[in-house]
Amino acid sequence: MDNSIPAPLPFATVFLVPLGATKILEEEEGVSPENLRHHIEALSAIGERSAYASNMDGIKKAKDYITQKLTDYGYSFYAQNFVVERRLPDGIKNNFSITSACRQGEASDKIKIEIQGKPIIIFDRIFCLPASPKGKEVSNIIVRIPGRSSSKKIILGAHYDSKGHGANDNASGVAVLLEVVRLFSKSKPEFTLEIVFFVGEELGNLGSKYYLGQMSTEEKLKIGGVIIVDMVGNNKSDEEGAPLENLDIMYSKEAAKLAKDIEKAITKDGIIETRLSFISGEASDDDEFREEGIPTILFSEDTPDELRHQNDCFNRPCDTPDKIDYVFLQQATEVIASSVDFLTGIKK
Repeated sequence: MDNSIPAPLPFATVFLVPLGATKILEEEEGVSPENLRHHIEALSAIGERSAYASNMDGIKKAKDYITQKLTDYGYSFYAQNFVVERRLPDGIKNNFSITSACRQGEASDKIKIEIQGKPIIIFDRIFCLPASPKGKEVSNIIVRIPGRSSSKKIILGAHYDSKGHGANDNASGVAVLLEVVRLFSKSKPEFTLEIVFFVGEELGNLGSKYYLGQMSTEEKLKIGGVIIVDMVGNNKSDEEGAPLENLDIMYSKEAAKLAKDIEKAITKDGIIETRLSFISGEASDDDEFREEGIPTILFSEDTPDELRHQNDCFNRPCDTPDKIDYVFLQQATEVIASSVDFLTGIKK
């Protein structure tokens, strides 16, 4: 998840929501906690998975892992390739001068720039990408499950790049998507489901920006809703199996109806508290869709103003698999799978 934290939100509404059994979870085995754990451990073991690392092995290995799992589950996929170039912070265009830059081919932790004559130190290796005539090629990974109707499509996405091991941020989101892919392998949705593993979220949502940039206006208008999953494997509790009220369904103003539809989707025996929060500002890849006015939901375990406190390893090397609450993650996956099931109109 991007570490830009917006100002505290004006409100967060609490609903009592029954947790629901929809068609996709009526299968005998349901969500597999073993699969979730395996995905997180495998991705975390790779280490840093980033296009700004001096060595691209991590992001390539993560891509290979995801595509192999998709193949194992019987899917074809599309690698949407694009080139990452050296870049500066958003909003800094012609009014800057670099006063201390990285030497070519190095990855430094800081770069100094001047904005309107004032020196500013930016602590982020993103601005020190090794120079290359062709830049660095990276890929969004896209799986499409065609719907019976072409009038609308639903997008489910999560980023697979990371800073460090990235167990929670965001191997947890990738694990959810891979498990949803497995569960939906025999499904026949009413509306097309497009599952996207985005690259470059940690570099400023580069993958989702590129993905949307390749769409025509007509294609964007056919998007019925977007669900982004980012950091759903941890909670504030020291004990495993934290209550699901730590899972937020955060929605843009365009997605108010979508959020209500998701409420309907997660109905079953028992009652949980799931807070639905109106979100503005930057949080993850959802930001790119919200800027286009596309109804968008972000699943995460806490509202953005609290992310700094949810665990001490946020965006740090200690974001490792042993910090994951796998019971919580399994329940979150069930909620997300049920939501996608409902929105796409799955028929077994």
